Amino acid sequence: MAEDIDIIALWEKGKSYDLSPDIDVDQTISKRSKGTLFWIRVILTIEFWINVAAIPVFTYFLLIRDKQYIWGGLAVIITLVYLFYYQFLIRQIKNFSFEDDVRTSLKKLYGYLRFFVLHYKVVLWLSFLISTVQQYFKDSIPLILWLTENSVAISIIILLGIFLNYLIDLIYGRKIRYLRNIINTFKSL
Repeated sequence: MAEDIDIIALWEKGKSYDLSPDIDVDQTISKRSKGTLFWIRVILTIEFWINVAAIPVFTYFLLIRDKQYIWGGLAVIITLVYLFYYQFLIRQIKNFSFEDDVRTSLKKLYGYLRFFVLHYKVVLWLSFLISTVQQYFKDSIPLILWLTENSVAISIIILLGIFLNYLIDLIYGRKIRYLRNIINTFKSL
């Protein structure tokens, strides 16, 4: 909670042009390494390197071994796009300045992160849907029969999707809501 006060005090300092602030800007900037933005950056960096490691795996298993050129190529392309997006977000967080207009900077960063999480969830559910539909066409049997034969697998996929959705919310959602609360606090000042 001290992080809220520090950010709000910096914003108030910039708004009031008070030359004798109650807060030390340098101390606040050094404290931010323990804050929400730091942990979001750490998580994004970890995911970036996991995706870098995943590209050779996707390439080998989907393109070379299984010869699934469409799905393998799509997986590699999506992973490459996400690598650029991870780098963009990491750079935005790294370059975040507490000395500029904090409210506007936080709103922009909040928008980027919310967009990221939304697309993360969409790609997750689309990949489950595409793999399920692909399996249906591969089996080439009537839909009702296929659904009854694969009801357990479909249930597991849905539960896995719900669990991964929860995990994404646990990792990113709380931190993003925290940023939104800070922004809402600025609106009330």
